[in-house]
Amino acid sequence: MRFTRRDTHALALIRRLAAVSATAILTAVIISGCSAATPDSPKSTPENASLNGQRLGISVCCAVPQIDTIANGITDNVKKNRTGLTATVVNGQSSTQKAKTDVQTFLAQDFDAIWTTLISGQGYDSLAREAADRGIPWVNFSGSAVTGATLNIVIPEEQLGYVLGTATAKWMADHDLKGASIGATIDSTGANVARTEGFIAGVKATLPKVTVFKVGNAASTSTAGQSIGANLLQAHPDIKIFFGWTADDAVGLLSAAKQAGYSNPDDFLVVSPEANDQIFKLIGSKSLLGLGASLGYPFGVIAGENLLEKALHGKTIPTTAIMRPTVVTAKNVELVQKQEANPSDYPDRIENQLAFVDQVLKFGDAPTEQIEAAKP
Repeated sequence: MRFTRRDTHALALIRRLAAVSATAILTAVIISGCSAATPDSPKSTPENASLNGQRLGISVCCAVPQIDTIANGITDNVKKNRTGLTATVVNGQSSTQKAKTDVQTFLAQDFDAIWTTLISGQGYDSLAREAADRGIPWVNFSGSAVTGATLNIVIPEEQLGYVLGTATAKWMADHDLKGASIGATIDSTGANVARTEGFIAGVKATLPKVTVFKVGNAASTSTAGQSIGANLLQAHPDIKIFFGWTADDAVGLLSAAKQAGYSNPDDFLVVSPEANDQIFKLIGSKSLLGLGASLGYPFGVIAGENLLEKALHGKTIPTTAIMRPTVVTAKNVELVQKQEANPSDYPDRIENQLAFVDQVLKFGDAPTEQIEAAKP
């Protein structure tokens, strides 16, 4: 089934998914990690054998566009692979308790595999142990890890920011603005604070003396971003780069820069760590908002679902995968959009979407390794 409902109030919850984080490929060579399903597990099926009659239960957190992409991508790929596996999607409607109940129902009804995209991975330990004991592979694609899941696929907030920071430092050097200052919003609630901290670290890895002025912003709206940007430029007129910790913040910061008289994208840069249709359009039009990042959910979903099917066949799969961000610029934005609209046509993007690390995550853990950006 397909989800098309839109709930703008739930967008803040998605940002706390620090991972609506995604997956790896059918033909990928798995270089690290370990498996919860073994060839003699009760749910294990020999390689190349049909999965006909086996059921995948998908628990998603909420009815918003990003989650629609994940749910639809999984079900589409199950059909494309023609293994006989069937998928059932249930929506937690932004309730952590309902999401947990949905997983409990999958186990009670003897589903053969589980996929979760959760607001929080806390409190699922006993369910994960039960699934592992019964040989039921569980892929968790969320901002926070489920302790004991077969595979946790996560969004690397710090690494996402870092990749954009290094790209921003290069832009500053290319535009003779090494001495310019940066204004940045940061999540004052702390949920995604690592995103801005990673950005600053990435800039300073190349330009250690750069000055960054941070302003906390939990509201994360374009109106709030615009107000913060105006105040920053008034207090620090040497600012030539803005970083918003969300797309909404970045759009507001862009408005502030334009109101301050900036119009040439060679003189001022606005950076967004989130890529949506509006951000793609702004980057493509060569506006001041010239740098962003996409986490490539369509590729990660396919990759992760393929891994889950490998686990159902008793194959070893990694325990931790990190989504690789793609740096989006005016030069590649059309290609990125084309690829994400037709992910199955780009197997190399699917294969390289996930970075696998040896770190086994528990709830509350964050991946510590830096990763390379994906290349469209």
